[in-house]
Amino acid sequence: SVAAPERPSAPALFDRATEARRRGRSGEARVLYRSLQQSHPESEEARLSLAVLARMHLDSGDARAALEGFDAYLATGDRALREDALVGRALCHERLGRTSDAARAWRALLTAYPGSAYARTARERLGGGLP
Repeated sequence: SVAAPERPSAPALFDRATEARRRGRSGEARVLYRSLQQSHPESEEARLSLAVLARMHLDSGDARAALEGFDAYLATGDRALREDALVGRALCHERLGRTSDAARAWRALLTAYPGSAYARTARERLGGGLP
C-alpha cells in the first residue's frame, strides 16, 4: 500500500503563499491561501490569510470580495491584523460608493485605535464631507 502524501502544515502553506505574493505571483498566492483556509480552517495562519487575501483583492480592485474577506477576518476575533482590517473595510466602502458605511468604518477605527497611524486619514475622511 502507498501512504497518502502528508498535507502541508498551516505554517508551511502560509509561508509558501506569502513568498508567492512577495514574488508577484498573486494567482499562486491566492490558491495557496485558499488551500490553507480549507485544509486548516481553525489555524492562526488561516485567520491571518483572510485579511491578507482581502488586502490582495482590494489592491487588485475587487472591493466587494475584499470587504467580504475583511468581514470574515474580523468575525474570527483575531486581533493581529484587526487595525489593518478596519482600515481595509473603510477603504472598501469608499470604493463601493457607500459613504455612510465608510464613515461608520472610519469611526470604528478611531474608537478602537485612536492613536493609529491611520487616525489622521480617518479624521480627514470624516471631516472631508463624510457624515
